[in-house]
Amino acid sequence: MSLVKPFSVVLCAITLIFIFCSKNPVTQQTGEINSGEVSFLLLASAESDFKDLADRAEVIITAPDMDTIVGSLEVDELSIRGTISNIPAGFNRKFEVIVFTAEDSVCYYGKTYVDIVANITNKVSLTLYRYSGTGSADINGTIVDSIPTVTNIPPTVEITSPVDGSEFYTGDNILITAVATDADGEISSVTFYNGTELLSTVNESPYTYTIINAEKGSYSFICVAVDDSGASVFSDTITVTVSDVPNVPPTVEISSPADGAEFKKGDDIKIIATASDNDGEIA
Repeated sequence: MSLVKPFSVVLCAITLIFIFCSKNPVTQQTGEINSGEVSFLLLASAESDFKDLADRAEVIITAPDMDTIVGSLEVDELSIRGTISNIPAGFNRKFEVIVFTAEDSVCYYGKTYVDIVANITNKVSLTLYRYSGTGSADINGTIVDSIPTVTNIPPTVEITSPVDGSEFYTGDNILITAVATDADGEISSVTFYNGTELLSTVNESPYTYTIINAEKGSYSFICVAVDDSGASVFSDTITVTVSDVPNVPPTVEISSPADGAEFKKGDDIKIIATASDNDGEIA
């Protein structure tokens, strides 16, 4: 089957954008390459006979270092469209678009080679060639890929102090310490809350916050950790109570007369007592 003269540009400004999180990069050493999703939208001019010819379309994507991908594209009266997922990033990905008639004859065909590389934008033009025995039609459209699929592991966060159920007294300082980790990136922030009250946001380790001169009441501490991909996680709630300092009874001692002292009838007896209160005053 021979190809005839191609019709005018049919696919222009094809933009392929692959963006990878810097903390979960494509690693050439291990071959771990994240996959992307490509969407097709090819539009025929209203005056063309495209609708009388095109019945179905498919795309074939091949490369030496990947399995062949074959996907169906939807065809209506004036367009070819569809989405193909899980296309590995890499070099020399061959895209072939084939359009068939209802009798399974090929009426359009085109191919191009694309380097799909992380953090690089490629603009590629693709021309669909007409097969002999068919009429002419202008088809223009785009192939646009989305951000590649990246599986982000959420961070973990735990309040290590105080322990749940701890008791404090008014005036105490309460140090809240959290430990946050991220298996596939870094921690961007840890935010401390007392209930719904925001206490502080800390952007680097150590993740701590201190309540100075705590007032009487019940406190419910919780932390929210956010990683560099935007995933967030809540810690378990730690509840503590702050109560008034318990009153310590005063002390009193008779310093005079001494125990067992003897006096004569008519003597004056002077009794001297010493009293003190460690947490207040003697009334």
